[in-house]
Amino acid sequence: MRALGINMGVVFTFAADPGRQTALLFFGNREPLGSKEELALTRIARRALRRHGELRDPPGHPMGSLSARETEVIRWTAEGKTSHEIGGILGLSDHTVNAYLANAIRKMDCVNRAQLVAKAIRLNIID
Repeated sequence: MRALGINMGVVFTFAADPGRQTALLFFGNREPLGSKEELALTRIARRALRRHGELRDPPGHPMGSLSARETEVIRWTAEGKTSHEIGGILGLSDHTVNAYLANAIRKMDCVNRAQLVAKAIRLNIID
């Protein structure tokens, strides 16, 4: 970094959601920050990251309402696993897996598993 003329950097990290870490980095060619500057920059970083989260997952976006388990069941469904197979992998009953899928289908306003998986991929909820 020094070769680029950068001799100072500040990194702010925040746990945005379970399983998601967000970072904001500032780099420059200047003296280290004083405590007042660091406090002001922290406030700016928090506001910027909060706004980023609002833009990334607007109200009503399913990512905010899907549980970690629902997302996990969607991932296994995308891999072509049946409810019985997913239950075996996760230590759940078929009935419980189907309940997670039904909740996810409802939350994402889908009509079946295929649409659920396609929408989850399109919205970057799963890879």
